[in-house]
Amino acid sequence: MQPRTRRVVRAVPLDIQPQPGASEALVIFGRSYWALHGLSAAGIVQWVTYVKALTPPMTGQAHHVAGLGVRATASGYRCSSCQGDLVLTARVVLESALAGEPVRCRGCSPRFLAKVRELAAAASDVSSGTVVADPLRVKLEQRYPLQFTPDAPIPLAGVRQELLVLGMLRRGSPLRDRLPAAADSWHRPVAPQDLTPLWLAIAQLGGLLRVHPASRIEAFARPADDASTERSGHHEADPMLVEHYVPFGRDAADGAERLERHLTTRLLTARLDIDGGRAMEFRSAVAELLGHECLDFARRRLPASLPPHLALRVLDAIGPVLRSRTLGHAFAVIWRAVPAMIDHVDDNANWYDDVDERVFTTRWWEAGMVRLENAAAVAERSPGGITPFTDLRGDAMSATTQALGDLLDVDPFELGVPAEQPEQAVPES
Repeated sequence: MQPRTRRVVRAVPLDIQPQPGASEALVIFGRSYWALHGLSAAGIVQWVTYVKALTPPMTGQAHHVAGLGVRATASGYRCSSCQGDLVLTARVVLESALAGEPVRCRGCSPRFLAKVRELAAAASDVSSGTVVADPLRVKLEQRYPLQFTPDAPIPLAGVRQELLVLGMLRRGSPLRDRLPAAADSWHRPVAPQDLTPLWLAIAQLGGLLRVHPASRIEAFARPADDASTERSGHHEADPMLVEHYVPFGRDAADGAERLERHLTTRLLTARLDIDGGRAMEFRSAVAELLGHECLDFARRRLPASLPPHLALRVLDAIGPVLRSRTLGHAFAVIWRAVPAMIDHVDDNANWYDDVDERVFTTRWWEAGMVRLENAAAVAERSPGGITPFTDLRGDAMSATTQALGDLLDVDPFELGVPAEQPEQAVPES
Protein backbone atom coordinates (compact mmCIF):
# COMPACT_ATOMS: atom_id res chain seq x y z
CA MET A 1 0.00 0.00 0.00
CA GLN A 2 1.35 3.40 -0.98
CA PRO A 3 0.87 6.34 1.41
CA ARG A 4 -1.42 9.16 0.41
CA THR A 5 0.53 11.68 -1.64
CA ARG A 6 0.44 15.38 -0.91
CA ARG A 7 1.44 18.34 -3.03
CA VAL A 8 4.82 19.78 -2.07
CA VAL A 9 4.51 23.49 -1.33
CA ARG A 10 7.85 24.33 0.32
CA ALA A 11 11.41 23.16 -0.14
CA VAL A 12 13.44 22.01 2.86
CA PRO A 13 17.06 23.17 2.50
CA LEU A 14 19.55 20.47 3.47
CA ASP A 15 23.30 20.76 3.11
CA ILE A 16 24.69 17.29 2.36
CA GLN A 17 28.48 16.91 2.54
CA PRO A 18 30.53 13.68 2.21
CA GLN A 19 32.33 12.51 5.30
CA PRO A 20 36.15 12.57 4.96
CA GLY A 21 37.41 9.19 3.79
CA ALA A 22 33.94 7.75 3.13
CA SER A 23 33.68 5.36 0.17
CA GLU A 24 31.61 6.25 -2.87
CA ALA A 25 29.06 3.59 -1.96
CA LEU A 26 28.54 5.13 1.49
CA VAL A 27 28.25 8.67 0.12
CA ILE A 28 25.70 7.60 -2.50
CA PHE A 29 23.68 5.80 0.14
CA GLY A 30 23.81 8.80 2.46
CA ARG A 31 22.51 11.10 -0.28
CA SER A 32 19.73 8.62 -1.07
CA TYR A 33 18.75 8.44 2.60
CA TRP A 34 18.42 12.22 2.89
CA ALA A 35 16.81 12.84 -0.53
CA LEU A 36 13.47 14.62 -0.16
CA HIS A 37 10.97 16.50 -2.31
CA GLY A 38 9.98 19.07 0.31
CA LEU A 39 7.23 19.89 2.76
CA SER A 40 3.52 19.44 2.03
CA ALA A 41 0.80 21.94 2.93
CA ALA A 42 0.02 19.78 5.94
CA GLY A 43 3.62 20.10 7.17
CA ILE A 44 4.59 16.53 6.28
CA VAL A 45 8.07 15.83 4.90
CA GLN A 46 7.87 14.10 1.52
CA TRP A 47 10.86 11.75 1.26
CA VAL A 48 11.89 10.40 -2.13
CA THR A 49 12.15 6.78 -0.96
CA TYR A 50 11.01 4.71 2.00
CA VAL A 51 13.84 3.77 4.35
CA LYS A 52 12.90 0.09 3.99
CA ALA A 53 13.37 0.38 0.21
CA LEU A 54 16.97 1.58 0.57
CA THR A 55 19.82 -0.92 0.47
CA PRO A 56 22.67 -0.03 2.86
CA PRO A 57 26.10 -1.04 1.49
CA MET A 58 26.93 -2.62 4.85
CA THR A 59 25.16 -4.17 7.81
CA GLY A 60 23.65 -1.60 10.14
CA GLN A 61 20.66 0.65 10.66
CA ALA A 62 20.05 2.98 7.74
CA HIS A 63 20.56 6.26 9.61
CA HIS A 64 23.85 5.05 11.11
CA VAL A 65 25.17 3.94 7.71
CA ALA A 66 24.05 7.26 6.20
CA GLY A 67 25.88 9.07 9.00
CA LEU A 68 29.04 7.20 8.12
CA GLY A 69 28.80 8.41 4.53
CA VAL A 70 27.54 12.00 4.75
CA ARG A 71 26.95 14.93 7.08
CA ALA A 72 23.46 16.43 6.68
CA THR A 73 22.77 19.91 8.08
CA ALA A 74 19.31 21.49 8.25
CA SER A 75 19.87 25.10 7.24
CA GLY A 76 18.32 27.63 9.60
CA TYR A 77 17.76 25.24 12.51
CA ARG A 78 19.68 25.01 15.80
CA CYS A 79 20.52 22.27 18.25
CA SER A 80 18.55 22.67 21.50
CA SER A 81 21.59 21.56 23.50
CA CYS A 82 24.62 23.40 22.07
CA GLN A 83 22.76 26.02 19.98
CA GLY A 84 25.00 25.14 17.04
CA ASP A 85 23.99 24.18 13.52
CA LEU A 86 21.55 21.26 13.45
CA VAL A 87 23.59 18.40 11.96
CA LEU A 88 21.04 15.62 11.62
CA THR A 89 21.25 12.06 12.87
CA ALA A 90 18.02 10.59 11.42
CA ARG A 91 14.96 11.55 9.40
CA VAL A 92 12.80 11.74 12.50
CA VAL A 93 15.07 14.48 13.87
CA LEU A 94 14.40 16.66 10.82
CA GLU A 95 10.66 15.98 11.04
CA SER A 96 10.65 16.96 14.71
CA ALA A 97 12.67 20.13 14.03
CA LEU A 98 10.24 21.19 11.29
CA ALA A 99 7.39 20.63 13.75
CA GLY A 100 9.05 23.08 16.18
CA GLU A 101 10.17 20.47 18.69
CA PRO A 102 13.57 20.73 20.43
CA VAL A 103 16.13 18.31 18.97
CA ARG A 104 19.83 17.60 19.44
CA CYS A 105 22.50 17.66 16.77
CA ARG A 106 24.94 14.94 15.78
CA GLY A 107 27.68 16.21 18.11
CA CYS A 108 25.30 16.14 21.07
CA SER A 109 24.17 12.56 20.39
CA PRO A 110 26.85 10.28 21.90
CA ARG A 111 24.97 7.04 21.22
CA PHE A 112 24.67 7.90 17.54
CA LEU A 113 28.37 8.76 17.32
CA ALA A 114 29.29 5.50 19.05
CA LYS A 115 27.27 3.48 16.53
CA VAL A 116 28.88 5.31 13.62
CA ARG A 117 32.34 4.62 15.06
CA GLU A 118 31.48 0.92 15.30
CA LEU A 119 30.49 0.88 11.65
CA ALA A 120 33.64 2.78 10.68
CA ALA A 121 35.77 0.17 12.47
CA ALA A 122 33.94 -2.64 10.65
CA ALA A 123 34.57 -0.94 7.32
CA SER A 124 38.17 0.11 7.93
CA ASP A 125 39.70 -2.97 6.30
CA VAL A 126 37.66 -2.68 3.12
CA SER A 127 38.94 -0.39 0.39
CA SER A 128 36.48 -1.18 -2.42
CA GLY A 129 33.24 0.72 -3.06
CA THR A 130 31.24 -2.19 -1.64
CA VAL A 131 31.80 -2.27 2.08
CA VAL A 132 30.83 -5.88 2.73
CA ALA A 133 32.06 -8.52 0.29
CA ASP A 134 28.74 -10.36 0.01
CA PRO A 135 29.29 -13.17 -2.57
CA LEU A 136 25.92 -12.52 -4.21
CA ARG A 137 26.65 -8.80 -4.38
CA VAL A 138 30.00 -9.53 -6.02
CA LYS A 139 28.26 -11.63 -8.69
CA LEU A 140 25.76 -8.85 -9.34
CA GLU A 141 28.54 -6.28 -9.73
CA GLN A 142 30.20 -8.54 -12.26
CA ARG A 143 26.94 -8.98 -14.13
CA TYR A 144 26.00 -5.28 -13.96
CA PRO A 145 29.26 -3.29 -13.73
CA LEU A 146 29.15 0.43 -13.06
CA GLN A 147 30.68 1.79 -16.29
CA PHE A 148 30.64 5.20 -17.96
CA THR A 149 31.04 5.94 -21.68
CA PRO A 150 31.24 9.74 -22.10
CA ASP A 151 32.28 9.49 -25.75
CA ALA A 152 29.65 6.95 -26.81
CA PRO A 153 26.58 8.15 -28.74
CA ILE A 154 23.29 8.11 -26.88
CA PRO A 155 21.06 5.40 -28.40
CA LEU A 156 17.88 6.48 -30.14
CA ALA A 157 14.56 5.43 -28.62
CA GLY A 158 10.83 5.77 -29.09
CA VAL A 159 8.89 8.80 -27.90
CA ARG A 160 7.29 6.87 -25.03
CA GLN A 161 10.61 5.76 -23.59
CA GLU A 162 12.10 9.21 -24.04
CA LEU A 163 9.18 10.82 -22.20
CA LEU A 164 9.48 8.32 -19.35
CA VAL A 165 13.22 8.78 -18.86
CA LEU A 166 12.89 12.57 -19.12
CA GLY A 167 10.26 12.38 -16.37
CA MET A 168 12.59 10.32 -14.18
CA LEU A 169 15.41 12.81 -14.67
CA ARG A 170 13.39 16.02 -14.28
CA ARG A 171 10.63 15.18 -11.83
CA GLY A 172 11.14 11.69 -10.46
CA SER A 173 13.87 12.41 -7.92
CA PRO A 174 16.36 15.12 -6.94
CA LEU A 175 19.07 12.43 -7.13
CA ARG A 176 20.86 12.54 -10.47
CA ASP A 177 23.55 9.94 -9.91
CA ARG A 178 21.31 7.07 -8.80
CA LEU A 179 17.67 7.00 -9.88
CA PRO A 180 15.41 5.30 -7.29
CA ALA A 181 13.45 2.20 -8.22
CA ALA A 182 10.17 2.98 -9.97
CA ALA A 183 8.27 0.82 -7.48
CA ASP A 184 9.63 2.95 -4.62
CA SER A 185 8.56 6.32 -6.09
CA TRP A 186 5.69 6.59 -3.63
CA HIS A 187 5.43 10.38 -3.49
CA ARG A 188 5.24 10.92 -7.24
CA PRO A 189 4.72 7.90 -9.53
CA VAL A 190 7.22 7.67 -12.39
CA ALA A 191 4.37 7.18 -14.90
CA PRO A 192 0.81 5.80 -14.89
CA GLN A 193 0.78 2.33 -13.35
CA ASP A 194 -0.28 0.38 -16.46
CA LEU A 195 2.40 2.00 -18.62
CA THR A 196 5.46 2.08 -16.36
CA PRO A 197 6.60 -1.60 -16.46
CA LEU A 198 6.65 -1.89 -20.27
CA TRP A 199 7.97 1.61 -21.02
CA LEU A 200 10.72 1.25 -18.42
CA ALA A 201 11.73 -2.24 -19.55
CA ILE A 202 12.09 -1.05 -23.17
CA ALA A 203 14.08 2.02 -22.08
CA GLN A 204 16.42 -0.25 -20.13
CA LEU A 205 16.80 -2.78 -22.95
CA GLY A 206 17.36 0.06 -25.44
CA GLY A 207 20.27 1.38 -23.40
CA LEU A 208 18.90 4.72 -22.18
CA LEU A 209 19.28 3.52 -18.60
CA ARG A 210 21.51 0.93 -16.96
CA VAL A 211 20.96 -1.20 -13.88
CA HIS A 212 22.78 0.14 -10.84
CA PRO A 213 24.72 -2.76 -9.23
CA ALA A 214 24.02 -1.45 -5.72
CA SER A 215 20.25 -2.02 -6.10
CA ARG A 216 18.69 -4.12 -3.36
CA ILE A 217 19.13 -7.88 -3.66
CA GLU A 218 15.38 -8.50 -3.94
CA ALA A 219 15.39 -6.68 -7.30
CA PHE A 220 17.31 -9.52 -8.94
CA ALA A 221 15.57 -12.83 -9.61
CA ARG A 222 17.35 -16.02 -10.68
CA PRO A 223 15.35 -17.84 -13.40
CA ALA A 224 14.04 -21.04 -11.84
CA ASP A 225 14.20 -23.06 -15.06
CA ASP A 226 17.86 -22.38 -15.82
CA ALA A 227 20.04 -25.10 -14.29
CA SER A 228 23.25 -23.23 -15.10
CA THR A 229 22.42 -20.06 -13.16
CA GLU A 230 23.83 -21.42 -9.91
CA ARG A 231 27.24 -21.78 -11.56
CA SER A 232 27.10 -18.68 -13.74
CA GLY A 233 25.60 -16.35 -11.16
CA HIS A 234 23.16 -15.04 -13.79
CA HIS A 235 20.35 -12.96 -12.33
CA GLU A 236 17.57 -11.08 -14.09
CA ALA A 237 16.94 -7.50 -13.01
CA ASP A 238 13.33 -6.45 -12.40
CA PRO A 239 13.01 -3.03 -14.13
CA MET A 240 10.51 -1.85 -11.51
CA LEU A 241 12.65 -2.81 -8.50
CA VAL A 242 16.19 -1.96 -9.57
CA GLU A 243 17.78 1.45 -9.35
CA HIS A 244 19.19 2.92 -12.57
CA TYR A 245 21.98 5.23 -13.64
CA VAL A 246 22.90 7.07 -16.84
CA PRO A 247 26.26 6.02 -18.33
CA PHE A 248 26.72 8.77 -20.95
CA GLY A 249 29.11 11.05 -19.06
CA ARG A 250 32.18 11.33 -16.86
CA ASP A 251 30.00 10.16 -13.99
CA ALA A 252 26.32 9.44 -13.42
CA ALA A 253 25.38 13.07 -12.70
CA ASP A 254 27.16 14.30 -15.83
CA GLY A 255 25.53 11.51 -17.85
CA ALA A 256 22.08 12.47 -16.55
CA GLU A 257 22.60 16.11 -17.56
CA ARG A 258 23.77 15.12 -21.04
CA LEU A 259 20.88 12.69 -21.51
CA GLU A 260 18.32 15.27 -20.38
CA ARG A 261 19.54 17.74 -23.04
CA HIS A 262 19.46 14.98 -25.67
CA LEU A 263 15.91 13.89 -24.80
CA THR A 264 14.61 17.46 -24.65
CA THR A 265 15.92 18.15 -28.15
CA ARG A 266 14.60 14.87 -29.53
CA LEU A 267 11.11 15.35 -28.10
CA LEU A 268 10.78 18.97 -29.19
CA THR A 269 11.79 18.06 -32.73
CA ALA A 270 9.34 15.14 -32.66
CA ARG A 271 6.55 17.47 -31.61
CA LEU A 272 7.34 19.84 -34.48
CA ASP A 273 7.91 16.96 -36.91
CA ILE A 274 11.35 18.31 -37.74
CA ASP A 275 13.02 14.91 -37.88
CA GLY A 276 10.40 13.39 -40.14
CA GLY A 277 7.52 11.14 -39.13
CA ARG A 278 7.71 11.30 -35.35
CA ALA A 279 4.92 13.84 -34.85
CA MET A 280 2.29 11.09 -35.13
CA GLU A 281 4.19 8.96 -32.61
CA PHE A 282 4.41 11.96 -30.26
CA ARG A 283 0.67 12.57 -30.51
CA SER A 284 -0.11 8.89 -29.88
CA ALA A 285 2.25 8.77 -26.88
CA VAL A 286 0.70 11.90 -25.33
CA ALA A 287 -2.81 10.51 -25.82
CA GLU A 288 -1.83 7.24 -24.14
CA LEU A 289 -0.02 9.00 -21.29
CA LEU A 290 -2.83 11.45 -20.47
CA GLY A 291 -5.52 8.79 -20.83
CA HIS A 292 -3.80 6.52 -18.33
CA GLU A 293 -3.11 9.48 -16.03
CA CYS A 294 -6.88 9.90 -15.91
CA LEU A 295 -7.38 6.19 -15.35
CA ASP A 296 -5.04 6.27 -12.35
CA PHE A 297 -6.94 9.29 -11.02
CA ALA A 298 -10.19 7.33 -11.36
CA ARG A 299 -8.70 4.39 -9.47
CA ARG A 300 -7.64 6.65 -6.62
CA ARG A 301 -10.79 8.76 -6.41
CA LEU A 302 -13.74 6.48 -7.16
CA PRO A 303 -15.32 5.00 -4.02
CA ALA A 304 -14.20 1.45 -4.85
CA SER A 305 -11.58 -0.38 -6.88
CA LEU A 306 -12.29 0.06 -10.58
CA PRO A 307 -13.03 -3.32 -12.20
CA PRO A 308 -10.59 -4.08 -15.06
CA HIS A 309 -13.35 -4.45 -17.63
CA LEU A 310 -14.48 -0.87 -16.99
CA ALA A 311 -11.03 0.65 -17.53
CA LEU A 312 -11.49 0.71 -21.32
CA ARG A 313 -14.87 2.35 -20.90
CA VAL A 314 -13.29 5.12 -18.84
CA LEU A 315 -10.55 5.60 -21.46
CA ASP A 316 -13.13 5.72 -24.28
CA ALA A 317 -15.16 8.38 -22.46
CA ILE A 318 -12.15 10.52 -21.55
CA GLY A 319 -10.44 10.35 -24.96
CA PRO A 320 -12.58 13.00 -26.71
CA VAL A 321 -12.24 15.33 -23.70
CA LEU A 322 -8.45 15.13 -23.88
CA ARG A 323 -8.54 15.80 -27.63
CA SER A 324 -10.86 18.80 -27.41
CA ARG A 325 -10.24 20.16 -23.90
CA THR A 326 -7.56 19.62 -21.24
CA LEU A 327 -6.36 17.19 -18.59
CA GLY A 328 -7.98 19.43 -15.95
CA HIS A 329 -11.35 19.00 -17.67
CA ALA A 330 -10.87 15.23 -17.78
CA PHE A 331 -10.16 15.09 -14.04
CA ALA A 332 -13.31 17.12 -13.38
CA VAL A 333 -15.35 14.73 -15.54
CA ILE A 334 -14.15 11.71 -13.55
CA TRP A 335 -14.93 13.45 -10.28
CA ARG A 336 -18.55 13.95 -11.40
CA ALA A 337 -19.03 10.16 -11.24
CA VAL A 338 -18.35 9.98 -7.50
CA PRO A 339 -21.64 11.43 -6.11
CA ALA A 340 -23.68 9.34 -8.54
CA MET A 341 -22.01 6.18 -7.27
CA ILE A 342 -22.41 7.13 -3.64
CA ASP A 343 -26.12 7.83 -4.15
CA HIS A 344 -26.62 4.21 -5.18
CA VAL A 345 -25.03 2.75 -2.06
CA ASP A 346 -27.07 1.80 0.97
CA ASP A 347 -27.71 4.85 3.15
CA ASN A 348 -26.13 3.09 6.13
CA ALA A 349 -22.76 2.64 4.41
CA ASN A 350 -20.01 4.67 6.03
CA TRP A 351 -17.65 6.07 3.38
CA TYR A 352 -14.93 6.67 5.93
CA ASP A 353 -14.75 2.94 6.60
CA ASP A 354 -14.53 -0.08 4.33
CA VAL A 355 -17.83 -0.48 2.54
CA ASP A 356 -19.23 -3.98 2.15
CA GLU A 357 -18.28 -5.24 -1.33
CA ARG A 358 -21.86 -6.51 -1.79
CA VAL A 359 -23.10 -2.98 -2.44
CA PHE A 360 -20.85 -2.66 -5.51
CA THR A 361 -23.41 -4.08 -7.91
CA THR A 362 -23.49 -3.83 -11.69
CA ARG A 363 -26.23 -1.21 -11.32
CA TRP A 364 -24.01 0.76 -8.95
CA TRP A 365 -21.11 0.84 -11.39
CA GLU A 366 -23.43 1.62 -14.29
CA ALA A 367 -24.68 4.72 -12.46
CA GLY A 368 -21.13 5.99 -12.15
CA MET A 369 -20.19 5.21 -15.75
CA VAL A 370 -23.32 6.90 -17.14
CA ARG A 371 -22.64 10.03 -15.09
CA LEU A 372 -19.02 10.02 -16.28
CA GLU A 373 -20.00 9.62 -19.94
CA ASN A 374 -22.65 12.34 -19.70
CA ALA A 375 -20.18 14.73 -18.09
CA ALA A 376 -17.62 13.92 -20.80
CA ALA A 377 -20.18 14.77 -23.49
CA VAL A 378 -20.93 18.10 -21.80
CA ALA A 379 -17.22 18.95 -21.54
CA GLU A 380 -16.68 18.07 -25.19
CA ARG A 381 -19.64 20.11 -26.48
CA SER A 382 -19.22 23.25 -24.40
CA PRO A 383 -15.95 24.88 -23.24
CA GLY A 384 -17.69 26.25 -20.13
CA GLY A 385 -19.81 23.19 -19.44
CA ILE A 386 -17.34 21.70 -16.95
CA THR A 387 -15.01 23.71 -14.71
CA PRO A 388 -11.55 22.18 -15.05
CA PHE A 389 -9.47 21.07 -12.08
CA THR A 390 -6.41 23.20 -11.35
CA ASP A 391 -5.26 21.29 -8.27
CA LEU A 392 -5.54 17.66 -7.17
CA ARG A 393 -5.67 18.57 -3.46
CA GLY A 394 -3.24 16.11 -2.01
CA ASP A 395 -2.89 13.88 -5.05
CA ALA A 396 0.06 13.84 -7.45
CA MET A 397 0.41 13.49 -11.19
CA SER A 398 3.15 11.23 -12.49
CA ALA A 399 6.66 12.52 -13.10
CA THR A 400 6.31 11.79 -16.83
CA THR A 401 3.16 13.91 -17.19
CA GLN A 402 4.70 16.77 -15.24
CA ALA A 403 7.85 16.59 -17.38
CA LEU A 404 5.65 16.79 -20.48
CA GLY A 405 4.20 20.03 -19.11
CA ASP A 406 7.73 21.34 -18.55
CA LEU A 407 8.70 20.35 -22.09
CA LEU A 408 5.74 22.17 -23.66
CA ASP A 409 5.94 25.07 -21.17
CA VAL A 410 2.33 24.69 -19.99
CA ASP A 411 0.68 23.86 -16.69
CA PRO A 412 0.13 20.07 -16.62
CA PHE A 413 -3.59 20.64 -16.02
CA GLU A 414 -3.73 22.44 -19.39
CA LEU A 415 -2.19 19.57 -21.32
CA GLY A 416 -4.20 17.97 -24.07
CA VAL A 417 -3.70 15.69 -27.04
CA PRO A 418 -2.06 17.66 -29.89
CA ALA A 419 -4.24 18.23 -32.93
CA GLU A 420 -3.51 16.16 -35.98
CA GLN A 421 -1.44 17.95 -38.57
CA PRO A 422 -3.15 18.29 -41.97
CA GLU A 423 -1.57 16.20 -44.67
CA GLN A 424 0.70 18.13 -46.97
CA ALA A 425 -0.40 18.19 -50.58
CA VAL A 426 2.00 16.43 -52.90
CA PRO A 427 3.11 18.90 -55.58
CA GLU A 428 2.38 17.82 -59.13
CA SER A 429 5.44 17.02 -61.19
